[in-house]
Amino acid sequence: MHWATVIDSAAYESPDSLFSATEPGIRINLALAGADDEFFDTLARSLATASLEDVSNEPQVREAVSTAQDLQERELFLFRQNMTIRDNLVVVADISSNVLNYSRYALYSVVLHQSRDRLKLLCMRNPWIEFEPVDLGKLCQQFGGGGHPRVGAVLFNLDELARARESLNVVAECLTMHASSSRAMLNAAVHYCPVNDSLTGGNRLF
Repeated sequence: MHWATVIDSAAYESPDSLFSATEPGIRINLALAGADDEFFDTLARSLATASLEDVSNEPQVREAVSTAQDLQERELFLFRQNMTIRDNLVVVADISSNVLNYSRYALYSVVLHQSRDRLKLLCMRNPWIEFEPVDLGKLCQQFGGGGHPRVGAVLFNLDELARARESLNVVAECLTMHASSSRAMLNAAVHYCPVNDSLTGGNRLF
């Protein structure tokens, strides 16, 4: 329960604690990347009778962690090649031309990536900096998505790349505006961002 809470809320001690994956709870979570139902069932049965440490050292889990870490290195390379930083506050990356399972993790990051059968716009706040953020779940609702205050997402069909990229730019601009106001120690949120009605149905984003 402890690690489920830490992982779901991105309440890691530091970025290094996440990417070094030395804690058994983080390693088990990493092993789930790209796993199938059979692996989920096996893992659940193991967790019912063994400790996190023992489960994280099982051969099947160790192999899955190694595979996931290799994928993570590829993801980070692609991310660095395609990212921009707006006002030193918001990281924006369009990696929609690459099929990968992007693992989430400036104040905000906004990423458009492609899985095997869809495009996903993912918005995240930096979990290691305390500030009054935009409710990212509500923001993504305006584009047909959802989430919670710290993480939001919008799904698009593969043939909606143009709309997905336009949404990426709109969300990035709005979050950059809000991040700039946070940096200036202003308490007022961004109340309106002009957008194309075809993206949000004419609704205000904040």
